[in-house]
Amino acid sequence: MSPDYAEAWYSRGFTRFDAKQLDEAIADLSHAVELQPGHANAWFYRAWTQVFKGSFDAAIADSTRALELDPKMAGAYRVRSAARRRKKDWEGAISDATRGLELSPEDELLWLELGRAQARKGDSPAAISAFDRYIALKPDDR
Repeated sequence: MSPDYAEAWYSRGFTRFDAKQLDEAIADLSHAVELQPGHANAWFYRAWTQVFKGSFDAAIADSTRALELDPKMAGAYRVRSAARRRKKDWEGAISDATRGLELSPEDELLWLELGRAQARKGDSPAAISAFDRYIALKPDDR
């Protein structure tokens, strides 16, 4: 099987994710990882889609698999942090966001995720600091 075939399933799944066709995106991304189990980006986008669907355990499993394949994928830490935060696992969410920021300190969405988790945990000073960093990285959005 040509790797391009798995890439086509991944690309269609990503496009469906972008179009908010979540069930179809999961089906396509699942097919991509069946064809090419080492496709870290397919695992990542399936995890992100699972977060949008509210399937947080599946999102954690898929983002963990993406990180096993590509330990430097900061976005997978962000997705896993978001899933953990929605499960009220504040410490896990903070840990994942922090790890992602070690890899990509200019990732404004990781700062936003970190602040959200810290705020939900009740650590307002830390949350405000993370939100300040997010705002500083997004000056055009003020």
